[in-house]
Amino acid sequence: MHVHKPNMFFSANITNYSEEDFKLKFWSHVFEELFGYSNCVLRWGDTVPKSFKNTEIVPKMDLRIITSAITKNLDLSVVEFAKQGTANKLYIDKLKMILVSKFHLNYYIKKEKAYPFEVFVPFLQVMGLEC
Repeated sequence: MHVHKPNMFFSANITNYSEEDFKLKFWSHVFEELFGYSNCVLRWGDTVPKSFKNTEIVPKMDLRIITSAITKNLDLSVVEFAKQGTANKLYIDKLKMILVSKFHLNYYIKKEKAYPFEVFVPFLQVMGLEC
């Protein structure tokens, strides 16, 4: 990754990167390579899952992984990014992803008539260059 730009990995540069820098310069390439050849669509940048459409809750997720294999385009997973791995950010983002994933599970079981033991909504937390 970034063979032609080794200065991106210099620690002096990394300490000055913002959360968006990490997303755009590093993780977008990884995620697009992982999911780019599948039936998944990546929705980047503080977007709200469809399952929250008719609610008063507006959880903005940094990245949503959506299936395009079926016409409904259901959220498969959510991802939150952070510049650094601080304890406060770790637990706040983790709680947010757990609650959103639980809401997705309930939505899929009620609205989509999915079987409870067949639905999984994993989440991923990325902090700097670690996940």
